[in-house]
Amino acid sequence: MKLGFVMALLIALCGAASLSAAELDPSAPLPILCYHRVVPHPESEYDLALADFHAQIDALKEKGFVTISLREWAQALQGKADLPSPPVILSFDDGSISAYEAVFPLLKAHNLKGTFFVSTGLVSDSPGRYLTWAQLKEMSSSGMEIMSHGHSHANLAKRVAGETEESYNARVRKEFSRPKSLLESSLHRPCPFFAYPYGAYDREVEEMAKGVDFTFVLTACPGINTAQTNPYRLKRQLIYRDDRIEGFSRKLSAVPLSARFPFEEGAILDEPPNRIDIDLPPLDSTWDLPILLLDRKEVSASYDPAASRVTFVPGAPLQAGLHILEVRIIEKGSGYWHQDSTLFAIRPPPKGARSKD
Repeated sequence: MKLGFVMALLIALCGAASLSAAELDPSAPLPILCYHRVVPHPESEYDLALADFHAQIDALKEKGFVTISLREWAQALQGKADLPSPPVILSFDDGSISAYEAVFPLLKAHNLKGTFFVSTGLVSDSPGRYLTWAQLKEMSSSGMEIMSHGHSHANLAKRVAGETEESYNARVRKEFSRPKSLLESSLHRPCPFFAYPYGAYDREVEEMAKGVDFTFVLTACPGINTAQTNPYRLKRQLIYRDDRIEGFSRKLSAVPLSARFPFEEGAILDEPPNRIDIDLPPLDSTWDLPILLLDRKEVSASYDPAASRVTFVPGAPLQAGLHILEVRIIEKGSGYWHQDSTLFAIRPPPKGARSKD
C-alpha cells in the first residue's frame, strides 16, 4: 500500500505533461470537483465565496493540474485521445446564474474547461436566478460542456406520495430522457453525461439510467476516479463553503482507496444494518487510524489491525432513505488522504408496520 501511494502521488504531483492513451495508467487518479453557487457572499454550505474560488483556481495552476472535459476522459479511456498529466475535471451543478456571471468569465480568462450540469426545467428565456438558453449557447460555443442534471431537479430515488411503481418509473425515465433531448436540440451537441440531482440514486434508478445511453453518470459519493471506476458511478469531491484552501487541496490530491464494503454501491436494504464491516488494505505505522464518515459526519468505529477491518455499530437504527458511507486513511506527516465511499438505501417499512423497538 505504501508503494502504491507513492506512485499515485508522483502521478498527481508531477506537473503538466503529456500522457498518451496507450500509456494511460489504470490506477492514475482523476479528481472531479463539484461546485454549486459561486457568489461574493455565501449563504449556504454549498455556496463558495468568489474569492475562495479564485484562490482555488490559482492553487490548481500552481500544482500543475490541467482541466479536461468529460468527453476527453471518455476518449482517453477508448484509446482515442491523449491527456495532460495530472488532469482534473471541474463540474458545476444546478445551473445557477453565478455559473455565467462568476465562473464562466474566470474559466475563459485562464483558458480552463468546465462541465456544467443543468436542470432544463429551470432554464428560461429571461434572466433570473438560473441560466438562460442564450447563456448556455454562449458557454457551449466557448468550449464549456453543458450536460444534464435532470429536468425538474427532483430526487430520483424518492417516490411522490400516492405514486405507483409504474408512474414512478415513467417519471424517472422522463427525467433522464427529456433534458437530454432538450439540450441536444437546443445546443446542437451530444449530451452523453448525467449528474444525479442531490447525488441521489439507488440500483433501481441506475438501471433506468443505463437505458438512456449515457456514457458517464456522476454521483455525489466522495472520492477519486481511475480508469477502472464504474462509468455509471463516477465519484466527485464536493467543494463546500468551509473547505478553504486546506480542505480543497486535500480533496484535490486524494488517492483512491480500495475498500471492500459489505454491499454494492446503490444497494437497497430491506432493514437497517446492525453492523457494517469494511475491509481495507493492510496498514502500517505510517498511517493514522481509519476515519469513518456517515452522511458527511464522522462516527465512532473500531479498527482491527490483524484483519485490516473497520467495524461500525450504529447506536440507533439508521433511518430509511439514502446514506453515504466514506472511509479515509491519512498519511502521518503529509496529511494525504486515501479515500473511498459507497452509497446505500434503506427501504422504508411497509405502511402500518410496527417498529421493532
